[in-house]
Amino acid sequence: PSPTTPWIEPTVLETPQARHQSDRLESNAFATPWQSLPTNAPTPFKQDQCHAYELAKHNKKPTPTKCVGTYHHSLATTISGTSGTLGTPRAFIRREGTKLRAGSRYYRPVGPNIYWLGLDENDGRKVSYPSKNRVREAFAIAAAMGANTVRSLTLGVSTGHPLSVWPSKGETNDDAFEPIDYAIGTARQYGIRLIIPLTDNYKFYHGGKYDFLRWEGINITDKDTQGEFYSNEDVMESFKDYIEVILTHVNQYTGIALKDDPTIMAWETGNELGAFQLKEKAPPGSWTSEIAGHIKNIDSNHLVVDGSDGLYDTSSQDIDGLKVDEIDIVSDHFYPINNYTFWQDHGRSMLAGKVLMIGEYDWTGSNGGMPLSTFYNQVLKTRNVGDIAWNVMTHDDKCCHFITHDDGYSIYYPNGNANLLQRRLLRLVQHWWHVTGRKSPHVLPAVAC
Repeated sequence: PSPTTPWIEPTVLETPQARHQSDRLESNAFATPWQSLPTNAPTPFKQDQCHAYELAKHNKKPTPTKCVGTYHHSLATTISGTSGTLGTPRAFIRREGTKLRAGSRYYRPVGPNIYWLGLDENDGRKVSYPSKNRVREAFAIAAAMGANTVRSLTLGVSTGHPLSVWPSKGETNDDAFEPIDYAIGTARQYGIRLIIPLTDNYKFYHGGKYDFLRWEGINITDKDTQGEFYSNEDVMESFKDYIEVILTHVNQYTGIALKDDPTIMAWETGNELGAFQLKEKAPPGSWTSEIAGHIKNIDSNHLVVDGSDGLYDTSSQDIDGLKVDEIDIVSDHFYPINNYTFWQDHGRSMLAGKVLMIGEYDWTGSNGGMPLSTFYNQVLKTRNVGDIAWNVMTHDDKCCHFITHDDGYSIYYPNGNANLLQRRLLRLVQHWWHVTGRKSPHVLPAVAC
């Protein structure tokens, strides 16, 4: 991001209605209020806000060249206030036809993807566990943006790497659960639900379907063998064993088994299975039924998302997942957002009696497609659609700079994106606050780093 002016409290800021609180780790621990930042004025980096607040507390003069990270608190860090706050998840999300409910209330999942919460690749360009500071900042950002839901690949996709939950078949690495547990515990305290995929279609650092093929001695360089993930009995049994390890794990921070934790909204059978726009064809219905049934046999509390990327193939034929009783939610990814596909997906999901989730999409509007405001309005008009944008990034531990990701869709909240994207980010935030039944802010709520 470009440099900004030193932090001066603007007179136009709204009175904060939520606070970023911490446990009393020391006698002078303090809580930092959210400030609301106008998008048409220079906005300070988060570290400038933190630094200025620390200086004001001790009545010191600024030292602009020093980068100070002051928010190093325990899992109990949370937000509170009369606005912008969601309660701790207690009721499991249920499907009622084509709608979702949390207790007696309808539930529309909206929020960002934060794919790196369980295992990261961006900090120093090496695979590592994300710090607690970054995890807390990520959920504080999601809460400020109005999210009630976060989707995170690496909370459930963790195979084939020494830092994974399963570095190799049947070998459970308990250390890998620590960041996963911390992220889930933090989500719980921010009142945010989670969508957790259980494998990935691709050969990325966090693992995926190719690990299960490789462990059975199948040549993963041969395209003709990729279908064995859905048909080879040994591969399927191994994947089911892995799923059981994830679902039955007891969170060391909350003491709750993942299968019993209402913080989790849904398990997703995979990420972009069949590849983007189903270029490799969607999983067969027999596989989806067996895997979704296996999940629900272990865990009767949670919903299951079909991990196919899209609801119909290149021949306009419905995916098998639409006919699988154990599937509650079907999903599509929009790069860019497409009006025709949106309404096709909506109609097919309604006919099948499923909830529709746009599990990833280009929030920037920089690559063509449907105007963002039109998309948000269409989501509001429907009763069975949720939307999860891609993807939140945070600062480093010292709050000196944003840790970047190079796919072009990263959210550097609140002021790390270009000015045009910052205005579009405000529109996204307003949409999520509106969907969750709260008054939309006129400015971006800032979050202390």
